[in-house]
Amino acid sequence: MNAITVNNISKTYRISSNQNLPYRSLRDELADIIHSPLKLWTGKHSSSQKFFALKNVSFTVQQGETIGIIGPNGAGKSTLLKILSRITPPTNGEIRLKGRVSSLLEVGTGFHPELTGRENIFLNGAVLGMRKTEIIKKFDEIVYFAEVEQFIDTPVKHFSSGMQTRLAFAVAAHLEPEILIVDEVLAVGDARFQKKCLGKMHEAGKSGRTILFVSHNMAAISNLCPRTILLNNGEIVTDGKTPDVIATYLSQEYSEKTGHVNLEKSTFRKNSFEKSAFHFTSIEIRTHGKKIQTHIPQSQAFTIQLTGLLTQKVPDLLIGLTILSITGSPIYTSQLTSMQAKTNNYTGMVTYTLDINPNIFSPGLYSVSLGANGKGTVDWIPEALRFTIEEDEKGISLQSVYDGLVVYPRIWHVKKT
Repeated sequence: MNAITVNNISKTYRISSNQNLPYRSLRDELADIIHSPLKLWTGKHSSSQKFFALKNVSFTVQQGETIGIIGPNGAGKSTLLKILSRITPPTNGEIRLKGRVSSLLEVGTGFHPELTGRENIFLNGAVLGMRKTEIIKKFDEIVYFAEVEQFIDTPVKHFSSGMQTRLAFAVAAHLEPEILIVDEVLAVGDARFQKKCLGKMHEAGKSGRTILFVSHNMAAISNLCPRTILLNNGEIVTDGKTPDVIATYLSQEYSEKTGHVNLEKSTFRKNSFEKSAFHFTSIEIRTHGKKIQTHIPQSQAFTIQLTGLLTQKVPDLLIGLTILSITGSPIYTSQLTSMQAKTNNYTGMVTYTLDINPNIFSPGLYSVSLGANGKGTVDWIPEALRFTIEEDEKGISLQSVYDGLVVYPRIWHVKKT
């Protein structure tokens, strides 16, 4: 039985082509109407063009399914959820929903800022069509989960964004809607609460409720959603098993990455290196000690080479890198102290080289994150470079037996006892 049926929906907006014109006052507009009254009726004052936020999107969701929705920024994910939540109507197409819908699309969704947390719980329950007795039955559980007992009778306008998120999610998840729609608002909460929310959504899915979950966290999507839909430019690119869809998404998003990345102007850097005693300047992957590449045969050893600039002496500098899986899960970490590198009393350019020999990684897409510490974070660049391990005939592959991220040479010993 379908809980959600989306049939050929589109959403268009009109974008003015006069966005760069100077600000016009009411007097300017009235003067134009007096001198050229026909402009008011012909619409020649400004031109606009159509923008498709969604274009001919169709899919169905079975009752009890948990579906992930992924894609780059501007793909149409949030627009789709707003349409499904009946916040905005589609321009064309049809949507059929079976059951009560609860959505969490942004901090404080559905809350009245002047009402207390207690009053907002009852308000949200009433909007969902629940009886007062049902809400009272769930009230203590909601407050306990949200961890706002001390502030439950305080107007939510005085809540922090994290408190609003906790209470909004607790209400959405505990008032037992048949369909739960969650955007990546959970990113506002701390790591512990995010884990708590994902656990609650997992429980909700197992209890037979239908869940749509939008996230840029591939690990969360992988753990929660057996099926995922990939959106891009307002259209469905692919719809299927989550590992396959994530692989398609990441291979498209990062296809232009090369084996050498200049990190001087990295937009991913988490601090301003102008104020740091050390910063990474480049990263590259090499095979055979000289060939730069990102597609590496599984049987081929490779080297990760980092360069950095020490602008002053950092005796306790710690350099580290982490190799992460396609879902962002850390697989391998290696660290090097300045004492080991013999750069504890040095300034200038430094090259660090790490050999991966043998190549223990299974075929797939990986990324390398970099970090440097010295009495606190000095430089940190998540996913500074991405590379692909390709299956070859010489590689040690166990994937035919079971899925794994690393493959270690088989060393079995058999002894009769």
